[in-house]
Amino acid sequence: MFKKFFKLIWKKKITILFIMIFSFTIGSFTSEIYNHFRAEYDIAFKSEKQLSNDNLTLETLEKVQATNEKFSAIKIEKMLNSNDIYLKFKNDEYHIETKSRYYADFFSSKSQKVKTRAEAFLQGLVLKLDENATFSYESIIIETNSIGLLPTSLISLGIGSLLYFIYLLINANRLYESIIENESQSTSIFSITYWKDSLNSFKTIKNISTIALLFALMIICKAFSIPTGFANLKISLVYLFFALISMIFGPAPGFIIGIISDVLGFFVFPPDGAFNFGYSLIAAFAGFTYGICFYKQKISFTNCFFSRLIVNIILNVIFGSILYGITFNYDVHTTIVYMVYYELPKNLIFLIPQSLLLYIFIKAISPILVRFRYLDKSQLINKNKTKMQ
Repeated sequence: MFKKFFKLIWKKKITILFIMIFSFTIGSFTSEIYNHFRAEYDIAFKSEKQLSNDNLTLETLEKVQATNEKFSAIKIEKMLNSNDIYLKFKNDEYHIETKSRYYADFFSSKSQKVKTRAEAFLQGLVLKLDENATFSYESIIIETNSIGLLPTSLISLGIGSLLYFIYLLINANRLYESIIENESQSTSIFSITYWKDSLNSFKTIKNISTIALLFALMIICKAFSIPTGFANLKISLVYLFFALISMIFGPAPGFIIGIISDVLGFFVFPPDGAFNFGYSLIAAFAGFTYGICFYKQKISFTNCFFSRLIVNIILNVIFGSILYGITFNYDVHTTIVYMVYYELPKNLIFLIPQSLLLYIFIKAISPILVRFRYLDKSQLINKNKTKMQ
């Protein structure tokens, strides 16, 4: 069993690498989210004056902000309106405590640059309240209620990898035999033949002509959409032909077509904002996902649903929202609000209808693809065989 387990680890090396990267990213993301809501800056000082929260006015903070153009990024109005900056007296000294997120740009709350900006701003605020104040901390301010990005990411990486290794160990015999069987048929993503076949899709005139035709249908579909009945939400048919290209020719052409279609679509149907290559990468990974789920695989609703789940939730909701936040210089809080209240509901509403439509479309066109030898008969589910089993 252990012999097969270690061989399985080598066979699954790409998946293991993905699990490790994904787990590390989740840990990093978790750390940033936690620190966004919990982390605070604390500055302690002694003063002979009688100070209170009434001294922390918008006028006072604006005067400090005006002293340095680098302070312009600090969101003082939001901070005051949310009561996230306050002064208290304990142990014979004053403390000004404030949430660290108001000093940060997008996902940079742990950077030294932000802490230096906050330190300078709070130091100026204290001296504005009392020019004779003496500071208690050696580094002027300290950060509290925060967790480290690297330790959290490494812990997440360890947990994710460990759980996957346990899964491999428990199912070593079954998974190893399945991989060997698939490799003999060149249907496993761990097979070199699988990737060679996908990359060779651009080598024949027939394939190039078919890709060009389906690509043209993709671009045409960008101009049309189907109303869903939910506010102004609509379903576009672009993803149907996009998935079809990836299903026939594999993840490599799907990745390339994703980039080309997004770039060309931007110039043919220009949106309001400027071009951002990040969205082209999201489209590319969508094509890659369709290829992994459909290329040389059985056509099933499970694969359709799983592909749309990855595209809708991971690519559109998570990475799409992060990219949107970076583009418009949103802080973490605003980005999360955008993600949870706009992107997530929209993509959840679309998930089942898009999966069903994709499954119906592929099932309907599969006999034609088999006839023209774009699809193998083994990819079609034989209902009679299923019933006999």
